[in-house]
Amino acid sequence: MEVKFTQASVAFVSFYRYNKTIMVRALIFDFDGTIANSMPAIIEMINSLANEFRYKKLRKEDMQQKGRSLNSILAHDLGVSKFRLPFFLLKLRRKMKEAIVNVRPVPNMKEVTISLYKKNYSLYILTYNRVDNVQRFLENNEMEVFDKIYSSSPYLLGKARTIKKLLKEQKITPEEVLYIGDDINDIKAAKKAGVKIVAATWGANSKRGLENHFPEFIIDAPRELLSLIG
Repeated sequence: MEVKFTQASVAFVSFYRYNKTIMVRALIFDFDGTIANSMPAIIEMINSLANEFRYKKLRKEDMQQKGRSLNSILAHDLGVSKFRLPFFLLKLRRKMKEAIVNVRPVPNMKEVTISLYKKNYSLYILTYNRVDNVQRFLENNEMEVFDKIYSSSPYLLGKARTIKKLLKEQKITPEEVLYIGDDINDIKAAKKAGVKIVAATWGANSKRGLENHFPEFIIDAPRELLSLIG
């Protein structure tokens, strides 16, 4: 498998190859769709609320073809108003508490994260999900290799602010971090926070949709992350 480098990433790779004083020592992972293969469950839960919030049901293919974030699709295509969106997302998070027991990792993600842990990388999760949901998932799947789980509000600035909070708390510089996410909002938040983004094509958005927002790196499978950072 071959890691896809965008134009912006060429200088980044060169920098880390020749400058030995600064290296990536921490990785921040989005949870739903990136670590956890939870998108089918999330779409099913979204559709279970369709009658209550009066919108048409969603298919994963629709979301990927539109090439936009889930929040954008909820607001603009399904017609969930900005006023009702927080209530909708709160219900979604509560439903996930029941569904998380049946959610499994993305194929090979468990092995990749354990490998990174053994190589002494600091590993973090940044998620819109509840911390207790994520903890339960990690326990159920024997993936308790993460230093800390950070939960963020479901808006662009919320996630960017939480990345900055994480960096400050953990005393990590933006240059020492890679953020791995599957959603267009992950790309936007990472750029807002000044960290490099690795876009994962196996989750919420299509590869084309992700490329349109110019991430530094794009990978098609979790194992490509090991090739990327060496």
